[in-house]
Amino acid sequence: MSYFIKIHQCQHDTIKQTLINKDVVLTQEQLDEHQSALDVLFAKSYTRDPETHESETACELLYALEALCEAKSTQSDCITFYLDDDYPLMVDFLFNDWDVADDFTLPLSPHGTPAVVYRDSKSLSSYITAFQDMLDNEAYDEDFIEEHELVALINSLSCARQNNCGVFVFCFQ
Repeated sequence: MSYFIKIHQCQHDTIKQTLINKDVVLTQEQLDEHQSALDVLFAKSYTRDPETHESETACELLYALEALCEAKSTQSDCITFYLDDDYPLMVDFLFNDWDVADDFTLPLSPHGTPAVVYRDSKSLSSYITAFQDMLDNEAYDEDFIEEHELVALINSLSCARQNNCGVFVFCFQ
């Protein structure tokens, strides 16, 4: 199944302050599309299952958060790939715990995607090295991720690391 990730170069605190200050930075079209979810995000009035952390409203909330991250980011990139259990590095990168406390405590989608994780500039070094090793050693399958997409992923993460910035990584199906 085809997936794509959107990587937004943006500090965690920037988005945290955006939510606290209710700093609407979106176009009117984006506001029309996400207003009700933004209201819920700003009020932090969402809930999630205590065991699974899932919610039926998670998708709308994550799409609204992604729009905020895109508006606040200094650079955004989109990478297409196929998720494959033979490449646990990508699963870890996309779905493992946040590098900082997930103080948004957003609900998870019951469908697995959309999903979001934050990677700080410190952890990007290890991911860059691991993805670069995959590329250098041709330890990837073009059916999983094409070479130009892997290069784009490495470049996006390298740019964020060079700018001493973290990234919000959203995974969509």
